[in-house]
Amino acid sequence: MADEKPVRIAVDIGGTFTDLQIQDARTGQVHALKTPSTPQDPSIGLITGVEEAAARFGFKPPEIGRLLHGSTIATNAVLERKLPKGALITTRGFEDVLEIGRHMRKDVYALKAEPRSVLVPRQLRFGVAERITADGAVETPLDEEAMGELAVRLDKLGVEAVAIMFLHGYRNP
Repeated sequence: MADEKPVRIAVDIGGTFTDLQIQDARTGQVHALKTPSTPQDPSIGLITGVEEAAARFGFKPPEIGRLLHGSTIATNAVLERKLPKGALITTRGFEDVLEIGRHMRKDVYALKAEPRSVLVPRQLRFGVAERITADGAVETPLDEEAMGELAVRLDKLGVEAVAIMFLHGYRNP
């Protein structure tokens, strides 16, 4: 069982450095390590950091019971708008819900709200026939044929990343 292994590592991969916090249950010690990130392939910086931590702090990688991962790279990409060309697939009729953003207004009494910038432009947001109720029951089954056609269309549009967010999808993954 993973929790029975003595070493836990928390990692944050940033654009410049990969930070590791290592907890060893055998000794009760917590160690910190900072290694250079590898922007061309963040996994290289992660693996190198774990190997360096193992050598420096006296454990073997199979002794790692838990690895917690965070990525400042992803946060920075969103904040700086340096994202791949992405599309959003959602329940038909809900394509604009993130752009509407009713609860995110600077001035709730302003007669005309400033438009918010969006991560996915309108022409790359697609609704498909499907519906899951709040209790997880399938009200309208996913139209798999339409999803296949949409996949072909997204490929032709040069889409590099796709987010799929169905209404109440968390209830029936």
